[in-house]
Amino acid sequence: MAPSRWRGSLTAGYQFFLALGVLIANLVNYATAHVPWGWRVSLGLAGAPAVVIFVGALFLTDTPSSLVMRGRADRARAALLRVRGRDADVEAELRDIAKAVEAASQSEDGAFRRMATRREYRPHLVLAVAVPIFFQLTGVIVLAFFAPLVFRTVGFGSNAALMGAVILGAVNLGSLVLSTLVIDRYGRKVLFMVGGIQMAMNVSIGLCLTFVQTQSFLAMLWRFKHATFAYYAAWVAVMTVFIALFLPETKGIPLESMGTIWGKHWYWKRFVDDGKSDVALT
Repeated sequence: MAPSRWRGSLTAGYQFFLALGVLIANLVNYATAHVPWGWRVSLGLAGAPAVVIFVGALFLTDTPSSLVMRGRADRARAALLRVRGRDADVEAELRDIAKAVEAASQSEDGAFRRMATRREYRPHLVLAVAVPIFFQLTGVIVLAFFAPLVFRTVGFGSNAALMGAVILGAVNLGSLVLSTLVIDRYGRKVLFMVGGIQMAMNVSIGLCLTFVQTQSFLAMLWRFKHATFAYYAAWVAVMTVFIALFLPETKGIPLESMGTIWGKHWYWKRFVDDGKSDVALT
């Protein structure tokens, strides 16, 4: 439902509030470290954002695409007007959504088989797998999980290690604020590359790799010491090169027209026929 010119910033809001929550949690941990019942405070306060999310979800509207898919065009128009403004002309956008929904419904049967076997969907499949894998292999998740332990390993005391985790969370939050402000101005590809330099099926792949990473990180840190971070730095370099070469820029492109970017890319255009796979997977 986000306008294409703001979609990047609004999408980044999820990661922003996640980083904010991590920073607040680190501050709470630091403040309650010497209190016998401090762990109860740390654990109990996690329920506060859960309540906010639950209450906020009660006020969310269905997406126009979902409403059109169920044959409720009038409600879809009302949902668009709610977020675009009462005086906005949403008819063209509503027609694009209707076309996208129709194309998606016509190609629904056998979608997973086509995605895995047909060439025109090769770009979607490769990027959907590669991006979350690179994100995990850069080590950002395990470093967030084990930040106090990492700082203690390199010689910090208990309090200093907790403060180090706070500083790490603050730097992460500051980077996200900066990226949120510039993502729709400079595009996603630039931020991927800059992020890679700064750091020297998304959910399923991410959670599986998070499990593997968290189970192996301590053993790697114990055995390889500082070489563990060289391992993650190497994956940052690989990710940066991959993003620079293979990820098309999506800045300002409506979701309904997203398929056209593949037909213009120097490599992926050999797999797609000028964007004809536009909405088959949406």
